[in-house]
Amino acid sequence: LFPLGVACGCLGVAHWLWYALGWAPSSRAVHAAVQIGAYVASFILGFLMTALPRMAGAAPATRAECLGAIALILGQVALAEAGWLLAAQAAYAALLALLLGFAGRRMAARRAGGPAAGGPTEFVWVPIGALFGLAGSLLAAAAQLGWITPRWMDAARPMAQQGFVLAVVLGVGGFLGPRLMGRGFDPIAGPTPVPEALRRRRRRRIGAHLAAAGLLAVSFALEGWGWIGAAYLLRA
Repeated sequence: LFPLGVACGCLGVAHWLWYALGWAPSSRAVHAAVQIGAYVASFILGFLMTALPRMAGAAPATRAECLGAIALILGQVALAEAGWLLAAQAAYAALLALLLGFAGRRMAARRAGGPAAGGPTEFVWVPIGALFGLAGSLLAAAAQLGWITPRWMDAARPMAQQGFVLAVVLGVGGFLGPRLMGRGFDPIAGPTPVPEALRRRRRRRIGAHLAAAGLLAVSFALEGWGWIGAAYLLRA
């Protein structure tokens, strides 16, 4: 998935080169679909499908899961470049659903390991990010089809693109940052606290993460209703 991401990134950047040379019309929607749904998503899925099973002590990614991710990424690029943006959005939503199922199965397997299991609390941001992207894609599709007011598009677009990426970065960065600096507790190899104390600590930490995710969701709603400055400030 990493070399696939590099190839998709080159294609997404080349979009502006073709436009500058007069070879193709400009399309921010196509550029965004390739850059977020293919380039960035390839690196996110490549990392998570490798690291999450190891950190959760669960089974690695299956061949079907890997091939499914590759097929949806390539399909999304082909559909976007062909101008079928609604179909490309559907492929992006399917890719996020695949990630959601993948992460859910691994974390469920980890929780089955005992009362002190469950994996890093920061990884609650992975399903949150997938849900942001999925909800944003569905809202954007509904707005394009005329099922809901077009105003929703202003909230759906950043939710699908920024929400997905920012949530995953917060989760992975929040977990890896302290540990790369030699700080933090390793839930796999480190000492295990008293199970009840660990459960209480996990509940508090997960509650804090969910509250932060709620604020992030509010920022997208504010942006959708035209309060751009407030939305950006809250997100910052």
